[in-house]
Parts: sequence; C-alpha cells; structure tokens
Amino acid sequence: MIWGLYDDRREHALVGEDGVDANRRSDLARYAAFLDTDLPYSWSRDNFVGIAGLGVLVPLSLGLLWPLDHWIKARIRRADDRFAAEGEVAAWPFMNAADFMASSVEPHQ
Repeated sequence: MIWGLYDDRREHALVGEDGVDANRRSDLARYAAFLDTDLPYSWSRDNFVGIAGLGVLVPLSLGLLWPLDHWIKARIRRADDRFAAEGEVAAWPFMNAADFMASSVEPHQ
C-alpha cells in the first residue's frame, strides 16, 4: 500500500514537499502499528498493484477497446467486493477496528 510513497533515488521524510495529509499520515501510523504487533496478516489480498482500466485508450481506439475496459473494471469491482467482505477495509492491515484498538502498541511517528 505504501510503495507509491517510495523513491529509490532519495529518502522521503514525509514532511515538506514530501508531506502527506492527515488521513495518509493516520494510515501510515496504523500500518506501522500493525507491523509492531505479533498479529498474522489475515487478508487474502496482498498485492494492491493492478490496472484500473484502459483509460484514454478506449476513445483513442474509437471504442473498440470498450468491451475489454468494461471487463477489466467489472473484474476489479468483484475483487474489491470480495476483499471488503473479509474484514473492515478502513482498519487494514488489521482485520477490524477492535484489533487495532486492542493493540497496545504505540505507532511510530
């Protein structure tokens, strides 16, 4: 989930020009808190990288790629629905908010 914040050309301190908003900072703190627990990762999905559709290629193909774009988006929606049925997505990587709140771990700042 955080690979998009990574840059192998330089270190990011997540402040200044590399700063993140309060929501992202809260997410990162929750991820760090999970890593500091002994809880197993129980979600089935561990790869969050994928194609979200064909975007601008659909009109550039004069609509010929629309069926493929529609299929890709439907497949992603089904996968997201299955993922959401596993636990509380807002608490990820914890399975639910109760696990997060029960962890007595102070997240890294």
